[in-house]
Amino acid sequence: MVQTPDVSPKPQKEWWRDFFKPVNAVSVGLGLIGLLLAVYFYRVSEVRPAMSWTVSKQIVFDHHSTTPAITVSDANGSKIESDIYAAQIIVWNSGNQRLDNVDASSIIRIPLTFRLNGMGRILTASITASQHNESGDWRLEWSHDVATLEWKHFDPGAGARVLVLYTGDATTNVVPRILIAGHADEADFADKPGLLGWIATAFFVLAFISGQALRAAQGNSMAIYRGFKVFSGLAILTTCIAVINWLLTPSVSPPVF
Repeated sequence: MVQTPDVSPKPQKEWWRDFFKPVNAVSVGLGLIGLLLAVYFYRVSEVRPAMSWTVSKQIVFDHHSTTPAITVSDANGSKIESDIYAAQIIVWNSGNQRLDNVDASSIIRIPLTFRLNGMGRILTASITASQHNESGDWRLEWSHDVATLEWKHFDPGAGARVLVLYTGDATTNVVPRILIAGHADEADFADKPGLLGWIATAFFVLAFISGQALRAAQGNSMAIYRGFKVFSGLAILTTCIAVINWLLTPSVSPPVF
């Protein structure tokens, strides 16, 4: 009786044996290095206009808890009969491109505004501090419910601290907004995990699940083995790209005044 040799695939052994062959290891390594260098130089040369801000507010005059002997009047001498809040907004150019707003060719489609989103009115608004405002010609104009920060030049890393005093209640807030050509209408620069980070996490989860399935099959399923290799490779690749993207992303830390 002639015994047929066992030719069933052994994915787990084959994976490591194939990977550590000199030719395969060098090819994969060079390919990965080339891809990462391409991502790196693309990110370095990429022009990224961006404006970031932080907003904080506090009540400065509580109309309900103040004695009748204390009154506050506006610039016209009219008595203010509501609470007064102070909003401090720190804005800065967090991109790597100077934001010019000289003529109609500017990429600024809607200037940076600070608008009240509830009942109330602005009493006064001013720039209380600035950094790197050399020949930038920054100015702040305000009306009943909106203040607008305008400039000729806003260099990367430059920033301003804006103070807005307004009437209203606890639900009234100052909402900044700017529209830059090619970017989302509402700028949102909160610290959130990047899309690449979520994709890499998903690939790691899929690689773990397929690895557990391959273990349960005792390494005898070529389809699961191939899925494990693909998901593992994509997880490592997207993680490397996400790290490079994170390292090259402009800092969104506000300037210190």
